[in-house]
Amino acid sequence: MSSVIDITHYLDDRGFPVFVGSAGRLSRFFGKIVAAASLLPVEGTILSAVPCRRRPGHKLCEGSIHIYRRYDGVIEWTCPECDDEGFIYNWEATYWDKSRYYDSNLGCDAIALIVTREEYDALAGIETLSEESEAILHAAATVDDGVEIAAAPGAFDDLAGHIAFEANHEANECSELLLGKVCERIEVLLEFNEIAQGFYD
Repeated sequence: MSSVIDITHYLDDRGFPVFVGSAGRLSRFFGKIVAAASLLPVEGTILSAVPCRRRPGHKLCEGSIHIYRRYDGVIEWTCPECDDEGFIYNWEATYWDKSRYYDSNLGCDAIALIVTREEYDALAGIETLSEESEAILHAAATVDDGVEIAAAPGAFDDLAGHIAFEANHEANECSELLLGKVCERIEVLLEFNEIAQGFYD
């Protein structure tokens, strides 16, 4: 059975997401879908990095949510693994609408980095990210090798700064090492891109 969601039902009187209880869990799930969809072009589609919410047979579904942004603004989503699906409307100009960062992610000079799911989850858990860096992660796509993050070099540089700050203040040594390695790979990617641009110039 499809879910038909007016996303404003998950906002409080101030326009902020509901964070507590079952409504909070749903607002986080549907909000991630809206954020990813808002960074797509009209009639764009993506196998996003948003994990499925369902637990068929009391076991967490391992699917990622496929998202389609329709011409009429309605967001269609489905999980290819368990067939959970739904529609979201009335999302424009809400807290989760990240469309103003579209150019940061899909500019003509965008570059891409593939990370593991564990690395992506660690990045998404950083609480000090800028809104632009959050948008980069919302727009990520699930691919065969993990999760692909694409953005303009300047936006990647901003993301690397936030990752480095978090790694330097991370109490957990494993998390510190994981974030540090991702930061190093971003720096290598940016250096390689700069060399390539110099070659073509």
